[in-house]
Amino acid sequence: MARKQPETKFKEKIFPILKLLPNSFYFSAQMKSIRGIPDIVGVINGVFVGLELKKSKAEAAKKTGRIVLQGHRLIQIRNAGGYGEFVYPENWEEVHRELSDLATRSGALSSIARRP
Repeated sequence: MARKQPETKFKEKIFPILKLLPNSFYFSAQMKSIRGIPDIVGVINGVFVGLELKKSKAEAAKKTGRIVLQGHRLIQIRNAGGYGEFVYPENWEEVHRELSDLATRSGALSSIARRP
């Protein structure tokens, strides 16, 4: 049996926790998707969320081409008003707290999102 990558194990740990947040929807981006698209994509209270999973803070800080592109995509998400973040075990609690706050914030949905 093939060994799971650290990011896969981390995703399996946090994905069920994310699904418990109210007013949220998530899906896992496929391995062969568009380059730089975050591993987990979703919406919380009408806000686009992109989470790029890494096995450690050190890996997220690397300046390799792939990680630089992923960081650029996260900046694009933030600049468009979304929540984009590298997520690794060392910052998971903080990110989860921020996402929980976003999920319970009232008035985050636009009137367009609430139309029947």
